[in-house]
Amino acid sequence: MLEKLGLSAGRFRWIIPYFLAAAVAIPIGMAARTALEAHRSRIQYGDYQHLFAIDKPQLILYRSVACEYCKEASFYLSQHGISVQERTLNNSAEYRREFEEIGGKAVPMLLAPNALVVGFYPRDYQELATRSAPAK
Repeated sequence: MLEKLGLSAGRFRWIIPYFLAAAVAIPIGMAARTALEAHRSRIQYGDYQHLFAIDKPQLILYRSVACEYCKEASFYLSQHGISVQERTLNNSAEYRREFEEIGGKAVPMLLAPNALVVGFYPRDYQELATRSAPAK
């Protein structure tokens, strides 16, 4: 095929090792980035105390009815005995206002009095629940 274009295969032999190195290095780099992302905490700290009842601080899960990750988050929290108040954004203008007030752009969002996690990340949910648990 190269001969039809007036080029010889010998002129392009030097590129083969570089092509092979790139073909191996790119997937390795992508896998390393994915592995690092899996261990990165997604907890964002802030003051959200005003959204919680004074007598019983707990976790709040903002969710949507049609969101599959929200369903998974809700199921995970209930299976692990983590007490949470679910606030469905589809059913309440007040909950939507709160959600937007704290900068919510995606669900599920798990909120504690001093931190939040956007998305469904079980490891971060567990950490947030442990930090938010009342002292015994």
